[in-house]
Amino acid sequence: VQVRTNQLLAEINAAFAESGSAQAEFETVDRLAQTVRGQGPNTKKMTLETFALAADLEEIVAAANVLLVKMTNGRYELRYSDVLTKGKALSGLGLDVIDAYNDERRPPESLSGGEKFQASLALALGLAEVVTNRNGGVRLDTLFIDEGFGALDEDTLSEVLDTIDALREGG
Repeated sequence: VQVRTNQLLAEINAAFAESGSAQAEFETVDRLAQTVRGQGPNTKKMTLETFALAADLEEIVAAANVLLVKMTNGRYELRYSDVLTKGKALSGLGLDVIDAYNDERRPPESLSGGEKFQASLALALGLAEVVTNRNGGVRLDTLFIDEGFGALDEDTLSEVLDTIDALREGG
């Protein structure tokens, strides 16, 4: 009986030693899985998918800003934001507006209807530029029809149309 007890005790000790390395491996994999889901040690609360999309968004915003600055005579610029949302929900695909007139960073919701349209149009055209560049310069023939043009005053409409004409002429 003593021999069998010693044998079982040795088997238990060996299994316990093996479980230690399995536990450490589990903890590593679990921490990685939590990070990919935007949990655990991920301080930005950003999923892996959102992280990948954020890189694309930054590129789109950069292309959009070239147009938005022209359309708004240098007043507005968009900035990517990965700031945590209220309640520390998931984050990663936010935008802020930089208003050069009063050197202020504010939410896009604070823009007027016409200004929102300009920002939306700039983002759409920026997206088209990024997609075109990623596809080897394949030209995208696109037509935007939107009631937002009606929200613009005469001077702003002229500036937006001039920007679109310049893009068209540039290919």
